[in-house]
Amino acid sequence: MIFLKRFFMGIYSSLHNGDNNISLDQIGEILEAGDFIVRKFIVGKHSLLDGVLLKNSNIPDNILIGPLIREDEIILADGNTVLHNNDIIILIGKRDDIGIFKGQLEGITTLKKVKNFINKLFTRKN
Repeated sequence: MIFLKRFFMGIYSSLHNGDNNISLDQIGEILEAGDFIVRKFIVGKHSLLDGVLLKNSNIPDNILIGPLIREDEIILADGNTVLHNNDIIILIGKRDDIGIFKGQLEGITTLKKVKNFINKLFTRKN
């Protein structure tokens, strides 16, 4: 929650003369000043996130989840949104935090693929 507070305080302080609009350039400047990045993450078929409620996704609290893109639809997801294969999640956070999270998911996804492969080998019909 501290991250969200700082993020929105940064946006607030960048507004000039009471203007309530903010440009993408201003958002970019705020993010860069705090060493934040915006990254997309695609939920894969074998991803740990496929079929999971967003609130159960284990995305750390210090990473802000932006819009979710599903096919041609943009969804403002909440905790009860179920993630699906090919969903694109927009993540905003510190460069290191997002890197760590993506690394953890990739490692778990690789283990899941290996487990599925081994299960298929032993459950093949002769």
